[in-house]
Amino acid sequence: MTAVLNPVSILVVAMVLVTVMSMVISGSLRHSTVRGVPRWIGANAMAIAALLLFALEHGLPPVLSVIVANLLLALASVLGYEGCRQFFHLRTVTVLPYAGCAALVLGLAYWTYTFPDRNACIVIVSIFYASIHASIGWIAWKHRAPTRSLYGCCFIVAIAGISVLGHVIRGLFYGIALLRQGSLMQSAAPNMAFPIVGMLALPGLSMGMVMLVHERLTEQFERWANVDELTGAVTRRRFFAKAQEMIEHAAASGAMLSVAVVDLDHFKLINDQYGHAAGDCVLAHFGRLSRANLRETDVFGRVGGEEFAILFAQANRQDACSRMEGLRERARLDRRKTSVDAQDAPPQHYSFSAGVDQYRHGDTLLELLARADAALYAAKMQGRDRVVDMQEVPRPASIVSIAANYGLDVDSASSGN
Repeated sequence: MTAVLNPVSILVVAMVLVTVMSMVISGSLRHSTVRGVPRWIGANAMAIAALLLFALEHGLPPVLSVIVANLLLALASVLGYEGCRQFFHLRTVTVLPYAGCAALVLGLAYWTYTFPDRNACIVIVSIFYASIHASIGWIAWKHRAPTRSLYGCCFIVAIAGISVLGHVIRGLFYGIALLRQGSLMQSAAPNMAFPIVGMLALPGLSMGMVMLVHERLTEQFERWANVDELTGAVTRRRFFAKAQEMIEHAAASGAMLSVAVVDLDHFKLINDQYGHAAGDCVLAHFGRLSRANLRETDVFGRVGGEEFAILFAQANRQDACSRMEGLRERARLDRRKTSVDAQDAPPQHYSFSAGVDQYRHGDTLLELLARADAALYAAKMQGRDRVVDMQEVPRPASIVSIAANYGLDVDSASSGN
């Protein structure tokens, strides 16, 4: 009964509950495609078993409460370390952590049975966990993504840093015999503080990794919402939102802005003759070709099945036409490499038509797109596989018909919303 009421035993049980919560949170991500999650779940499960053995120290032989318990906790830390490496797409099978586990077990066995010395056991345990947690913190910081939130990485680095500092101080104090400990369950305040810091590190680090997973999943969801998976172009909604921002910027600053509306020629015929897999191949190739030949400041969007639009920042009409002609020429030269094989179908090449116009002060998004779409219509009427400048079109298409084509509300589009 005394062992159950021991303050350290109560704290260990509390840490078991914290670790269980960490495992449950990690388990909620088990079906995600994010790497490292299964290892974090396994790490928490091992940590729970180890903590239960520690809590039952007085009722178990040392081989279980010291050797096996420390081995399980060490392996849990190694699994957490490997999960961290896997999350950041690093090689996971590393010999050094497992060699450290083996050295830890041998040292514990020696200083438990051959030459009993609890302080020596604490020193080697502190060295092991300080090394593992320092490695986790370093990996999280070194491989952080500058474009993402640093909250999760900073949390991991902070937890790892506190753990490393705690283990270093603990190792020094026990190494020079400033503190002595007869058993893990000893209730003296200094003897209680260090194990608590060390044992809370694993669930803390696991929670930090869960934060990184949620950040990664959020990024994936945002990408799925904003980027067309097949072509790599931004989605229709994202394109129109970005186009409105760029028009507002051009209106306020006087910056040049041009747009090209692009349509793949005879695309329905490709689908009908060779199947939709062939059509997807053509779309994917056009997407890769376009993205490879655009600037970072340009916006490439898929606004329909085989219809695309490109916003050229800081470019006048002539520049935009020249660049679209270059893209069309690259597509023509690349046709030899672009074969679409669907169920033994012969190679099918493709071309595209484009209409180009430039933003004029006072234009709404709808008006700019209407003129570019009118130029595209002229390109088709002239035989397709060409780029037409709106200046060459004698009469623009009506705004109402273009609004229907783009699925825009005429009133709101005309007001610039």
